[in-house]
Amino acid sequence: MIAKEEQPQQQQWRQQRQQEQQNITAAFVYGTLMRGEANHRLVSSAKKIMPATVQGRLYALVYGYPAMIDGHGQVHGELYFFDNNGIEAVLSRLDYLEGYRPATPETSLFLRKIVEVTTDDGRVYSAYTYLAGPHLVQRLGQIGHECPGGRWQ
Repeated sequence: MIAKEEQPQQQQWRQQRQQEQQNITAAFVYGTLMRGEANHRLVSSAKKIMPATVQGRLYALVYGYPAMIDGHGQVHGELYFFDNNGIEAVLSRLDYLEGYRPATPETSLFLRKIVEVTTDDGRVYSAYTYLAGPHLVQRLGQIGHECPGGRWQ
């Protein structure tokens, strides 16, 4: 009986999550995608950019780019807003850059996640961002160091 009650709740949660994802048109970036960095061209179609922070921990990797993980602390970056049609194309480009494989996330270099982002003026938005995948997280101690103050470079 409990399983039957949980199933509609799971479906409702899944539908709500899909609806949320359809309405999100922003991405939080914290490394090579920021203004003035090597991969900024991939997000240059943004309609608006704002300084912002998310909760997490940031690591500078020996490869020349950072990785964020869940954690207590603040990561500083930029919040990019796209139009409804543009976000899908941007996410496709970012998924490729970040090595995100939705069908097999356990093999992904980075994982796409929806996070709460706070802009410098105190407003809170939901946005996509990329966190270090499981294999990267396991190696953080050998291939990187935590960024002081949650800022890359």
